Amino acid sequence: MQPFFKTIFDIDILLTVVVIIFYFVSAKMLKKLITKYGTRRQMTRSQRIKLVRLSKFFLGIFFILILTLIWGLNMKDIWVLGSVILGFIGVAVFAVWSLLSNVLAAYILFFSEPFQIGDFVILKDGDNSIKGEVMNMTTFYVKIKLDDGGIANIPNNVTFQKIIIKYSNKP
Repeated sequence: MQPFFKTIFDIDILLTVVVIIFYFVSAKMLKKLITKYGTRRQMTRSQRIKLVRLSKFFLGIFFILILTLIWGLNMKDIWVLGSVILGFIGVAVFAVWSLLSNVLAAYILFFSEPFQIGDFVILKDGDNSIKGEVMNMTTFYVKIKLDDGGIANIPNNVTFQKIIIKYSNKP
């Protein structure tokens, strides 16, 4: 009678299935944790969804690296592939720097919480300032309802760089 796992190939397949199952279980647990955290912090549903997607992306990269180790890919080959991918990403980042700076600023603003939706703020920029109620915070901009009824969409990277005065009540 032959053993159930007769080759290294069979063991690799079994480990691959275990890692894939573990990824889905981890992703589900991560989603529950983020949902619970977001609900407690009064995040909107769309903000929670974006945070879950970003977290799953990084989790997926981690598990792909684990799978490459299971499949026995040569570290030299992985480094070459990683260098090529990082080169392409570097060119893409340079091409879309403004968009990426807004996304990064959105996550920094999200976690540092200098203000929240519903707060009344003044964004100071020298003699210029914008005053109003924060209506929404998206991946690319902060939407502020001005005192005169207008709506200002301020890019996150600009919001991140300016002095922010937050009021608990409308001044």
